[in-house]
Amino acid sequence: MGRLTLNVLLSFAQFERELIGERVRDKIAASKRKGLWVGGPVPLGYAAVDKKIPRGTSRGWRYYPSF
Repeated sequence: MGRLTLNVLLSFAQFERELIGERVRDKIAASKRKGLWVGGPVPLGYAAVDKKIPRGTSRGWRYYPSF
């Protein structure tokens, strides 16, 4: 009886893990479609405006010689 209970619990845990993974993938895909920046800190030389990185705002060339 103990092994059956353990297998049922493991099955539910695996199902939940897969469901959470699907939700995260869907959320990331939706954010990319909207053009939102959700990748952590904004890269050096860029500025985030309303969680978006406007095109053509790169100032990375200023920081390139320092590396």
